[in-house]
Amino acid sequence: MKIPLNSFEQLIDETILKRGLEYFEQGYVSEFTTIATNEFQAIVEGSEDYTINLIIENDIVVSHYCNCPYDFGPVCKHEAAVLFYMLQNELNLSENKPKRKKEQKKPTIENQIKTILHSLDQDALQKFIIEQCKQDKKFRNYFLLTFGHIDQKLDADFYRNQIKEIVKAASGKHGFIDWHNMKYLTRVLETLVEKLESYKLSNNFQQAFFLSAVLLEEMTKTIQNADDSNGDIGYFVDTAVEALHDIASSDNLDATLKKEIFEYCIQIYNKKLFSGWDWHLGILEVAEKLAENETDVDLLISCLNKTESDYQSERAQMAILRLLQQYKTQKEVSQFIEANLSNSRIRKTEIQKAIEDKNFEYAKKLCKNGIETDKISKTGLVIDWYRFLLKIAQIQKDVSEIVKQATYLFVNDSRSEEDYFEIMRENTPAERWNSDIEKLINHIQTQSKNTWSARGLIRKIYIKQQWWNRLFELLKQTESLENIETEEQYLAKDYASELIQMYSTRLTKYVDKFIGREHYQKACRYLRQMKKLGGETEVNRLIDYFRKTYPMRKALLDELNKV
Repeated sequence: MKIPLNSFEQLIDETILKRGLEYFEQGYVSEFTTIATNEFQAIVEGSEDYTINLIIENDIVVSHYCNCPYDFGPVCKHEAAVLFYMLQNELNLSENKPKRKKEQKKPTIENQIKTILHSLDQDALQKFIIEQCKQDKKFRNYFLLTFGHIDQKLDADFYRNQIKEIVKAASGKHGFIDWHNMKYLTRVLETLVEKLESYKLSNNFQQAFFLSAVLLEEMTKTIQNADDSNGDIGYFVDTAVEALHDIASSDNLDATLKKEIFEYCIQIYNKKLFSGWDWHLGILEVAEKLAENETDVDLLISCLNKTESDYQSERAQMAILRLLQQYKTQKEVSQFIEANLSNSRIRKTEIQKAIEDKNFEYAKKLCKNGIETDKISKTGLVIDWYRFLLKIAQIQKDVSEIVKQATYLFVNDSRSEEDYFEIMRENTPAERWNSDIEKLINHIQTQSKNTWSARGLIRKIYIKQQWWNRLFELLKQTESLENIETEEQYLAKDYASELIQMYSTRLTKYVDKFIGREHYQKACRYLRQMKKLGGETEVNRLIDYFRKTYPMRKALLDELNKV
């Protein structure tokens, strides 16, 4: 979790924030040290002393770690305490413990270590590292990950063994990586990601391929047995897949490695190692970039035809279409398109192409066939086909068709920000407009199966038409505090006294039914709305009534005093 310093209080759980502030104010943050540029370390005292490490870049905490056992969220109270410590001047905070005498500025940890290493003999350093590696398997993994390449062959097996050891160290006795140990796993694997990026930048594609392929494979296994609520393993998967795409897209990739990666993608897909995950099909999309001839294409298409779900099938068909367009004849492309128009992506592409080519009759045919095909099980797609029909009608300036499609979409398309009502109005003769709208209202009332949806559409018409008397009658049928407040902006000018009375009636029932400060605050918010409408007399009467009726509700009386 990245934390901007200027808004950290908004991103951290309120309870954690409160406890962190208490720890800071009690002076529990000690030994705050600059480790290196942008790297800081602090000790926070408590039942035990805990170490917090922070990396800050451009006033953003890009990495944070505490060795406490807290595992219920991304930030613990100790980390929060350190943030308060760092920003105490900006927040005008102070510790309650007496200030210590200002000490002479110490050299950074980095400089201290450099000084020690400069004066330390090699044998003593070797003994220390060997002993640490024996005692601390996490330190051992760090060390081998950083320096293991010196005396070992860098290949897929090297990276696989490294990652397996890291995962093993992070796993508990039951083989599961809990949230706390995910911090360790993430920190160590970030080192591998840095290596991967450096390999890509230096065009060392062989090592980049080894590392990204193994990272993808091992993280796919690990994600099944880890608390990935923060999406950290997902991040490593995405990074590995992205790296494979980058490698496959490079103009500097030699022919031998290109063939090796292509064969790997086909092999790993057929093994179904990633079955059930998005990157199962994604690995073939990497191979798509590496195909060089019709033999490769035929092999790829045979794999793409073995998809596991409707979603993957549509995505695979788009990949097949791209391959056909690049390597096969126009006749084969056309036959494939015709056979797979049930694929909404292919249909949309064909409709857009037909519109661009001004082949409007074919575009309309595709839309109408889509409506017929999808009307039962894919109603969301039906709206897309009607949108295309409206677009075609507008291009052709077919007024009657514009009104027809805009009317359908006004009633059925709640997702779009398009103002279908105004499109209808602009294309309907003024002398027919009101009668057509009355017919539409009647149609909505008689045909709609959803009462609330029908009310919303009719309400929208009344507002567009500025029919405030009818909007008020509609409000009376569905009277509630929320609805009164919603319609107030339209009705306040002509119906202020009626709205005040509506508020009063509903508030009396609301306060009688609901108990608790949150509800009292809501009631008082509506009392203030009544005041703005000019209902101060009625507000005072209600306040007096509530005080007499509920004298034991101290929170209510407290909130009423604020009105």
